[in-house]
Amino acid sequence: DALVQQARPLLSADMQKHLDGVRNAVHEVLPTLANPGPGFNDSVYTVRETVLNYLPTTLSHYAALPPLFRTSQPVQDGKTPKQLLAEQLALLDAQMQQVVSNVAASDAQALMANGRFLKQKFDQPDFLGGH
Repeated sequence: DALVQQARPLLSADMQKHLDGVRNAVHEVLPTLANPGPGFNDSVYTVRETVLNYLPTTLSHYAALPPLFRTSQPVQDGKTPKQLLAEQLALLDAQMQQVVSNVAASDAQALMANGRFLKQKFDQPDFLGGH
């Protein structure tokens, strides 16, 4: 949250939207990933590295550039640092949305498996006294 607040003044509205997407995704999956099951190793790693490494590094490199340079100087493939940052934030956002989808899909599978178990366990004619 502090990183997001600190970076906000440097970003365009579109970049802020992607940064908020990353932040919201992290907040959404953190409770599940705090006690991950065996299938969540990649997701835990991705979230941890995004929060502790990828996002801070991306933002700090951008913030270190002079403001005019960020928007006026092409540095790679004719793109300015601002354009590159926008692409990188969009990529991080998309990756975090994928993590949310993977976690949700796993939770949905667990819910469906539980439903099948309950149906098998309790949806029997003789369950309530042999009727």
